[in-house]
Amino acid sequence: MANPRTSSARRHARNFFAASLLGGVGLIACSTAPAPPAPALPPGMDEAALLSVLHTFRTSPGFTRVSSKVPYVSSLGPDIYLNVYVSTDAFAEYAAIDPAHDGSGVKMPVGGYIVREVVDRNGETRKLTLIVKGPAGYNPALGDYWFGVTAPDGTPVADMGVHKTGLVTECYGCHLPRAHDDYLFGVPLDQRDRADPPPTDPTPPWTPPPTPPDAPPATPPDAAPPPPDQPVCGDFVCEPGESCETCPSDCRGGDGDDSCNKDGGHH
Repeated sequence: MANPRTSSARRHARNFFAASLLGGVGLIACSTAPAPPAPALPPGMDEAALLSVLHTFRTSPGFTRVSSKVPYVSSLGPDIYLNVYVSTDAFAEYAAIDPAHDGSGVKMPVGGYIVREVVDRNGETRKLTLIVKGPAGYNPALGDYWFGVTAPDGTPVADMGVHKTGLVTECYGCHLPRAHDDYLFGVPLDQRDRADPPPTDPTPPWTPPPTPPDAPPATPPDAAPPPPDQPVCGDFVCEPGESCETCPSDCRGGDGDDSCNKDGGHH
């Protein structure tokens, strides 16, 4: 039967050895404190599925290009050029962020993707970076974001045998000051895609021709002619159709002079 005190000592030794080994790796990989272990990915955030968008983002309608068609120089260095895409359902939020200003108050929707294509002066892709908004509580230190750094073909970059996916705390230093913009930078306004929006009022299939302003209304060919003008009694003009009996004011002369025939008809 094993001695309980001996078994306990062995467990402490193993734990101490493991802690020392992990601490040594942390010191070798980074000069700061070692990163906390990445939390388990929640449902819907399978790493392979997240990385799979890097094969289709340039042509998929699920992504919209934010930057112009010519790569722009990154603030990280004069030899770093960027193309930036965002998942279409998160475009409005991301487009509201301006790197020249702080405090947009934007919150990216859960599941929103941002892809940055890093290219050289010749336009050759050197690496891809992917940021995905995770559910609340996934990464509270930095907006619940999942990060991925990959080769041009979407294969994760490895450092000391560890993939640069998940928390990737080396990215925090740049993003933390942007807390009021959901830890994001956006794309400079003068470097954005200026594609014309689709027409909001497409041309109807048929438009009736306009009617000339001075054209008289058309008369149907079988329409009856208009009736002749009727005489007006009281205009002091004895017109055809008027008589002394029907309109004496028009058909009798002044001063008692009778201008009507004896039969009462019109002169």
